[in-house]
Amino acid sequence: MRTVGWRPLLRQHLRLRFPLAVAAVASAGVVLRVLWVLQGNRLQPEPGGAEMFHIARAFAMTGRLADAYGVGTGPTAHATPLMPMFSGTVYRLFGVGTPLSQFLLLSASLVLVGVSIWAANAAARRLSIGRPARLAAIAYIALVPVYIHLEAHAFRLWDGAAAAAIIAACLAVVLRLDAAAEPPSWIKLLALVAFGAAILLLSTSAAVMVFGSALLLAFRRRGWWGMAGTGAAAAVLAVLVLLPWALRNEAVFGEKIWTRSSFGYISAEAFYDGAVHPADIQAEFQARVAEIDPWLNPPVVRKMQAMGGEAAYSRHWTSQTKRWVAAHPAGTLYLVGRHAVQLYFPPRWFIITPRCVALKQAAIWAVTLLAFFCLGRRLWRRDWRWLYVAAALILPEMQYLLVLPSIRFLYPVTTLMTFLACDVAFAEGRRAAAWIAARRGRSGVSP
Repeated sequence: MRTVGWRPLLRQHLRLRFPLAVAAVASAGVVLRVLWVLQGNRLQPEPGGAEMFHIARAFAMTGRLADAYGVGTGPTAHATPLMPMFSGTVYRLFGVGTPLSQFLLLSASLVLVGVSIWAANAAARRLSIGRPARLAAIAYIALVPVYIHLEAHAFRLWDGAAAAAIIAACLAVVLRLDAAAEPPSWIKLLALVAFGAAILLLSTSAAVMVFGSALLLAFRRRGWWGMAGTGAAAAVLAVLVLLPWALRNEAVFGEKIWTRSSFGYISAEAFYDGAVHPADIQAEFQARVAEIDPWLNPPVVRKMQAMGGEAAYSRHWTSQTKRWVAAHPAGTLYLVGRHAVQLYFPPRWFIITPRCVALKQAAIWAVTLLAFFCLGRRLWRRDWRWLYVAAALILPEMQYLLVLPSIRFLYPVTTLMTFLACDVAFAEGRRAAAWIAARRGRSGVSP
């Protein structure tokens, strides 16, 4: 009689039980986050996202995007408009900051976290990452609360959860299109870049990833001409989407602002003489923020208004930063490199939660190291599908090299990185088990 080995039986069992296990783990993750919010009385708006709360409140009460730096500070382009318009609409319907509106925004954030996990799992399946590794990744994301303060608090108002869902979903889609027997049609490529353009006013980092993935797909399946045509379509659609926002800003501020008005002073917080080799990076940054950041800083708000408002203030600091960068190319390169390291390997002072800071930092670093090891190994083996993974992990983060990063900026790619990290962990675990079994076999020790 033929004996069925335990491994095929285990694979069959996992295939049958995998959806149930995922549902159970995901449900436990939702319960954990809701309990965390309720236990700590964290249903109120998140203090670190207060600019977004003020904009959403102004939109709810007046229908205008305004008051980013406090009540009465006037029209704003501090953030791209779709996220504060969404949260502001919830506030208009259910009350500004009420428990019901806050719970609805929490629910939206958790749904987006769930979508990011589901889409990342679909992408991982197409990349031949096994079920045990995928289930471990889902369990880690759901049950290890490294980013719980972002998922259950900050992302009610910020776009991080939406960006994570978009990036993972885009990766799953382009992997499917790349694997098809026929090259993707022009209609499909146009739909992909149209989606990228549509989300420019929600998350520019996710939009950059969508555009980059579409260009890579077009090049791999349709060659240089395919990439050129896709790029031209992306540029035209991006302008069409951003133009109404830029015209609104021109009417309000007297000049076109295509994305955000805050980039000028945020980049100035990162590129200046004192940032290059400070004795204490954290203290230096906090002093710089106190000097030029308008939020909760009435003297700076008055200075900004005296200059002519947000646009003039941003233009002033943009010109200052451009002059500094032109005069200090070596210092600029050094700071960009340091920002890249800080982004993927955040220092402890980036982790704003009061508990288990060292453990959370170690977890973030371990996932990043394993994920990039996994990516490098797959590319070394010439599995060029993983170029899409590289685009998903790197392109959304490029803009954050021009400012001082934070773990909020890293979050949109952490879901994918966790799947890659678990793939490496399981692969190396199997290799270690095989090595131990071989050693025991050579020594004559029975298992």
